[in-house]
Amino acid sequence: MRNFAAVRSPQSPEIAGKPLAIVRCLGLALYVDRFPALRRALKGALTAALAGLVFSGCGQPGPPLPPSANIPAAPAAFSAQRDGANVVLRWPAVLRTTDGAALRGLAEPMLCIRPTGAGEELAGGLRQGLHCPHLLPLSGRQGTVVPLSRLLAVSPDLSEAPGVILNLAFTNRAHVLGPFSDRQIVSTAPVSAPPVHLWAQLDPHGVLLRWSPVNASAPELLRVYRTVVTNPKPKAANPSAHNAENGILSSVASPANAPPPGPQALADVPLRRTSFLDRTTQFGQTYIYYLRTVNREQVVSQPSASVEITTRDVFAPPAPQGLQVVLTPNGVDLSWEPLAVPDLGGYSVYRLGASGIWTRLTPALLVTPVFHDPSVPAGRWQYRVTASNQNNVEGPPSSPSAITVPPSAPAPNPNAP
Repeated sequence: MRNFAAVRSPQSPEIAGKPLAIVRCLGLALYVDRFPALRRALKGALTAALAGLVFSGCGQPGPPLPPSANIPAAPAAFSAQRDGANVVLRWPAVLRTTDGAALRGLAEPMLCIRPTGAGEELAGGLRQGLHCPHLLPLSGRQGTVVPLSRLLAVSPDLSEAPGVILNLAFTNRAHVLGPFSDRQIVSTAPVSAPPVHLWAQLDPHGVLLRWSPVNASAPELLRVYRTVVTNPKPKAANPSAHNAENGILSSVASPANAPPPGPQALADVPLRRTSFLDRTTQFGQTYIYYLRTVNREQVVSQPSASVEITTRDVFAPPAPQGLQVVLTPNGVDLSWEPLAVPDLGGYSVYRLGASGIWTRLTPALLVTPVFHDPSVPAGRWQYRVTASNQNNVEGPPSSPSAITVPPSAPAPNPNAP
């Protein structure tokens, strides 16, 4: 049986300077070899599994890895976009270092600003260690909004440039700057203010938008944005904003002119235009509209005040045409040309007699363009027909059609000679 005293310490000439893991592995091996009963118990697969587990670290380890410098990696996706007088910056959270280790501590964003024309050959963006002429500390973890005037105020040479080149990097807690992202170019060209007094009105073909003219000499256009409100919330009545008779809604400015969520660019119209008809609406849906001006560099202005409108089928069908009235032995038959309108609900028939009052003969809407009047007294009568939409909005009447019903012959007297 071996003695533990035979194992040399790390200071022994044979082991001195070796990693401590080797000494630990030798100690475990000697411990198992010391007890024969333990050796016999560890047989077969259990022996192999335990041996692999125990001695997996017994090989000669490689040289120790140096500690991470904790330099934040470059942002994987950095974007910069003009939004009127502001620049919207977005980036993903930086969680790793340049050597792939987990970043320790918070990383602070730093924005490199250069005028266009300076270093534009660096298509891959600035590299770590390359000199940046103007650095601007930013706040925010995954994005922020910076006024364009603040970017240009960093240096006088920026205010005269047609655009600025932006790269983003991060500093660690020791203020060591990491590599920069790919560049983003932002135009500094001015853009006109959006139109004012935007309002919306229901139209038989959709929603009609109108606004005040825009005074701008630069070649610009107007972009119409729309948001579809799928589950509109009920709102309190506002007589100044809603006129139920004509379906007009006035402009309702959103807080700080912020656009509503989920807007989609609907159309571009010339700047001289003051109206736009949205023909892609559906009845019973709520829509939010707003406008932006766009210059030739595709820089968009701040959004205008938004306007909200709920489409309703308030438009009646036209008057039916071709009314025909025919006297039959059993009464009067009427027929007319059917209307080809998508929101047709049905027809109503009216009759005018000596009283001078039009009387409705159909308590329910007719779905077909025919009607039979079985009880018509003798005299002169006029008929006319109207059409209603699916919301029971009745349209104008057709041209009247007259007919004379003769008096009926007296019934024969069976007692007459």
